[in-house]
Amino acid sequence: MPVANSQPIVRQIPPKVCGFIDISAYSIMFYILMIASTVIHLTLVGIASTKEKGSVMFTVIFGMLGPALGIHCLVFLAFLFTGWMAIFMSNTAVRVAAKRYRVWCRVSRIFALSWLITTSMFLMSCYSFRKGMSIYEYTKDSVDHVRTKRGYKGTFERELLGMARWIDTIKDANPSGSLMFPYDFFLFCGYSLGVSISFLLALPFLYILSFLWSQERYYRWRFFPNTKVPIE
Repeated sequence: MPVANSQPIVRQIPPKVCGFIDISAYSIMFYILMIASTVIHLTLVGIASTKEKGSVMFTVIFGMLGPALGIHCLVFLAFLFTGWMAIFMSNTAVRVAAKRYRVWCRVSRIFALSWLITTSMFLMSCYSFRKGMSIYEYTKDSVDHVRTKRGYKGTFERELLGMARWIDTIKDANPSGSLMFPYDFFLFCGYSLGVSISFLLALPFLYILSFLWSQERYYRWRFFPNTKVPIE
């Protein structure tokens, strides 16, 4: 514990991300991007839930609107508030500023986990939506149900499934079809699951992990020499 009249330790060279990005600017950029991404996510789900009468049941049934999204909104509000306090609320007391930054770091970890779960559920909802819009999947489920009945002979089963798959192949050429926004976007994500996972889940989550690492590095540089209090 430093004595009361001791001067805070000041490091002259701040750490940088990738050797050239200032971590303070990186934090502000991350903060703004997370606000933008969350607003876009909520806007898409909100439009899909209110586009037509009864559309809220669509988002609930496919899992786009549910408890996980509600919990994520609460976590996001905590991330928003603690981030504002840590980044934009200046304070000359080192220990107060360090406490604010520690709280933001901890909330950021929870936000990262909540973001991962919510985004994964969103993409799986898009995949379920794509299956629900598939003529082949519907036909196959119907055929599987009829197979359980006594006396089923399977007449024209192969032709029926082939025709259904052919219709889906035509739809695959233009997965958006005539659906209105944002349903066409959901359908695209469901059809292009590999692209969706790569660009909407994997890469953004790696970016979030890089920010969590830079947060801890910044705290160790700016606050730990004075407070000796770890983030955990």
